[in-house]
Amino acid sequence: MNQNKEEKVIVKDSNYYYGLEIIKYKTFEYEDVLYIKILAAKKLLKVLVHDENMEDKHRINDVIKAIKFNEKLLLELGYSLADITHKINKLQGKEDV
Repeated sequence: MNQNKEEKVIVKDSNYYYGLEIIKYKTFEYEDVLYIKILAAKKLLKVLVHDENMEDKHRINDVIKAIKFNEKLLLELGYSLADITHKINKLQGKEDV
């Protein structure tokens, strides 16, 4: 017999992954929110790695996964990795490397 098992899914607050509340961007275009999330996660990652000396390795790993997940969603929308990198660099005020 096949029994239905309920799986507990723990959803962490957006602040955990991005260092900000994503809800305030609910009126933004979907792809813009993805870029905001990537930029915020990268900024948070810098704090976690450099300022906090990698004390929370689980959170660092989760933030890296969040960045990759949002990049994958942009890839599904038809953007290339080059497109994504270019836009991220532009939003950060960096020149293309």
